[in-house]
Amino acid sequence: MESGLVYCLIDAETMNCAIRGEDCSLLPLLPSGFTISGDGRPSNDNKGKIYGGWYEGSVVTVAYQLLIGKPSQMNNPDLDAVKRMNKLVTSTVNHIRVALNCLDY
Repeated sequence: MESGLVYCLIDAETMNCAIRGEDCSLLPLLPSGFTISGDGRPSNDNKGKIYGGWYEGSVVTVAYQLLIGKPSQMNNPDLDAVKRMNKLVTSTVNHIRVALNCLDY
């Protein structure tokens, strides 16, 4: 069993472009999301029953595509932007852990 969520963050300018019916084909749409799937290991303690099988744990994959600078700036990334991205990923993983009641791992 696997679950996934894919979404695309857009700003107000992009949304207004689409609402007005303008050509939005050149605007950056960068999909992000996460998947949660079983790790495939059988469980000995029968705590993780999922659809007739027993599983030990889950694998969470988080993927972001974010435009945080111009290509010419990639050799010298903005450290504040890197810190914000790190905070975003950490926050996302922590929210998933809370939602799945996995706080002790």
